Amino acid sequence: MSDESGRLCARGAGRRRALTGSLRAFALATPFAAVAGAATGDERQRQHRQWLESGEQALSRLRIDDALDAFEKAAASRHSVDAEVSLVRAYMQRGDYRRALTFASHTAGAHREQPEGAAAYAWLLHVGGQRAVAQRVLAEAMVRSPGQPVLDAMRGALSRDRIETPLLREPPMRLAPYVGPGEPVPDAAQVVASGLLLAGGQRAIVPSAAMRHGSRLRVCNGLGRQSVAHVERELAAEGLLVLRLEAPMAVATIDVAPADPFPGSPAHTVEYTSGGRPIANWPLLRSGFVGRAAGEDVATGRELGIELPPGPRGGPVFDGSARLVGVALAGRPGSPDRLLVMSRLRPVIEPPRGDAGQSVAARRAGLDEVYELALGVTLQVIDESDRDR
Repeated sequence: MSDESGRLCARGAGRRRALTGSLRAFALATPFAAVAGAATGDERQRQHRQWLESGEQALSRLRIDDALDAFEKAAASRHSVDAEVSLVRAYMQRGDYRRALTFASHTAGAHREQPEGAAAYAWLLHVGGQRAVAQRVLAEAMVRSPGQPVLDAMRGALSRDRIETPLLREPPMRLAPYVGPGEPVPDAAQVVASGLLLAGGQRAIVPSAAMRHGSRLRVCNGLGRQSVAHVERELAAEGLLVLRLEAPMAVATIDVAPADPFPGSPAHTVEYTSGGRPIANWPLLRSGFVGRAAGEDVATGRELGIELPPGPRGGPVFDGSARLVGVALAGRPGSPDRLLVMSRLRPVIEPPRGDAGQSVAARRAGLDEVYELALGVTLQVIDESDRDR
């Protein structure tokens, strides 16, 4: 296990104890009649299912607090993997990745003979950059519970970096965000890029390659917030478009690095995969080290130096202290992907926070912290044009 994985596991153990204690306190402090009624057996099972269904309906409408309340009641009434996986999903929909990861770890350990907990934990580890740990969690679960469809489906998802099978996209194992109000995405639509939500939540930057003649663009973040987007202006020298969102999104407070990263410094980028119908997904975090300067003018950026799965580019890049240092852009054919650094972007955009002078002192940030920051500001860019016109 890597040092990073060890730190996460130790940190997770503490949070897991806190969460388990909170859940136990809830169950003990709440009169049983208020949780499950006086009935037992079949009646309790019926009430348990009703709470799960109520929570799912609330979650699908992005009423997160109502969903959490219902799922917590279901979990307190019956120690079941379905209620706990539902709680994990509600934490993710709220953008609380670190809590979701910790509780998924508890669920996988407390329900070792039920594969759904391990599948959910493996996927959260995978999207958050802990791919080796995710593979180990899945492999151990497959040894304990061979031939389980949910584990076979998760093995395929880890290999493709994408969840596509109905088993993992429908409740109670829906390992993807629900999408908020808006028109349904057309069947012919395609994911064409990732993007970065800017300060104020009314604008975003995406690669110029996202636009073609007649394109209609929509953006969606990892919390399921979506909006139709229009090109406001082009930053031709940077290879970017500034989009204006019809429905503003809440934007996280993110520190911007006071200086561009130097070659060899650690970095993390967060991107969406492409392929298939553009159904909502959580983005993927990948880590590596910043490459050398790209070209003669170091101000144009750096080689990204991070191995990414096939798919669009345009997502944010963070340094080892979880500070924004730029965006990832695809290189020319046969060339490495690029990091377009903030010194090039700051004069022409307003980043999620933008004031380098307010940046916190440099410190080591965990992968879970970086991913949680990125969930709300990393955008999936969808071209929903009618290609048959």
